[in-house]
Amino acid sequence: KKDTYEFLGVQECWLYDPRVRWLDAPLEGYRLRGGVYEAVEPASEGRFESEALGLELHLRDGELRFFEPKTGTYIRTFDEAEDAAEAAERRALEAEREVANLRAKLEQRGSGSSLPA
Repeated sequence: KKDTYEFLGVQECWLYDPRVRWLDAPLEGYRLRGGVYEAVEPASEGRFESEALGLELHLRDGELRFFEPKTGTYIRTFDEAEDAAEAAERRALEAEREVANLRAKLEQRGSGSSLPA
């Protein structure tokens, strides 16, 4: 596919082989220069800079991660994003229950004032 991407003018091509079965390293990058792919040298051990994405590609514990240098944070993996969404949903449900409990307590006190639903 690398040859096809080069022919089509794709600016960068990244190859990831975590078990190093087909590549010489777990991550290889190529950048189009003068219509031909040139190997991207790592900025440091296990860290490559993508000009096209504006991100860094890191190998962390054998896993490919995308790092946003402007914010200094990693882009969440699918599993991390799913866990964060589930946690946010749990917090929202807990907040709704707490509001319902507070409304019930106010009504039991007969304070004469009630909160809108």
